[in-house]
Amino acid sequence: MEKVIGNCYGEDFKKSLDHMTKSFNRLSKRKAFKQAVKGHFRSLEITYNKNIILIILIFIFDL
Repeated sequence: MEKVIGNCYGEDFKKSLDHMTKSFNRLSKRKAFKQAVKGHFRSLEITYNKNIILIILIFIFDL
């Protein structure tokens, strides 16, 4: 599963990353998530271009 949070400017990066981390933590504590996913790891990819716009992706792999 891949979650794309979208683009953000460099000054919003920390806020966006904090939001994404807290959201994932809430998701992973849900009963439905625990029942559907027996094991997982989270990977973060950050890409930027010349305009310093960041594209943040979270990959969640079911083991």
